[in-house]
Amino acid sequence: MMEVMLMCTLIAYGSNNGITKNLAMSLSEKLDSEVDVRNTKYNSSFYLDKYDNILIGINLVNGEISNEIKKFIENNIEDFQFKKLGFFTINKDDNQINKIDTSLPKEFKNLIDFEGHFSKEYFDEMNSFVETLNQKLA
Repeated sequence: MMEVMLMCTLIAYGSNNGITKNLAMSLSEKLDSEVDVRNTKYNSSFYLDKYDNILIGINLVNGEISNEIKKFIENNIEDFQFKKLGFFTINKDDNQINKIDTSLPKEFKNLIDFEGHFSKEYFDEMNSFVETLNQKLA
């Protein structure tokens, strides 16, 4: 009898005020796979072999990507090469998005294939979901 392997997803996030954590938890409930949700504040290096997919919740601290998220990305960049990657943020301001874009390591950005994994409809649905969550949390 052949064993069926479930896809497993890690949602790693940084959060200072709980908003990114709440979004990570809500996202975990929407995924059709086994999901582990971990805060990088307590550990910036996880054993990633069991994960097929990794979503990273990026938070900003004083306009910069949090040190925990930076460490998580730097500590795991080699392992990320064999995973499907994505990231999310609660930041919608163009300046904040540009800051995230310019702060992420090039090696990391090169591993993310937005075209292959996300459609415009997905982005529209996700933006609506984030907006609704932000309104509920406010």
